[in-house]
Amino acid sequence: MDNPTEICGFIHNVSPLKKSSKSTYFDSVVQTADDTNIRAICFSPKKQSDLQTRSKASSPVKLTNFRIQENGHSKTILMDNRGQVAETKVSFSPKAIPQTDNIASLSGVHLQQVITLKAKVTHMGATKKQSPQAML
Repeated sequence: MDNPTEICGFIHNVSPLKKSSKSTYFDSVVQTADDTNIRAICFSPKKQSDLQTRSKASSPVKLTNFRIQENGHSKTILMDNRGQVAETKVSFSPKAIPQTDNIASLSGVHLQQVITLKAKVTHMGATKKQSPQAML
């Protein structure tokens, strides 16, 4: 998957619309034939309901007109208004992919609220001590 012109698979975990200072976007996960799960970020809010419907129906899709952003060992699909989502057929079945949230989603947690956090270490750097007050 060096520089694909299309990706076929199943859409999972379509997020609600999110706003940054520059744009509105949502993200999801694309399950491909080789069992790779690729994060996808879409900057076209009107595609969110379509992908949500296809995700709930476990309908396979073909994505075209996107960019791949590589960050170390991970890849992210970036789509905008030019990105195309079409119905297709694939030779594999959808698998359940657990919902994941990023650390930024913790800003909505209330003080004293108990949460469960499961994380995957993707990069190790220098050790740094952090006080609990600085994290709030």
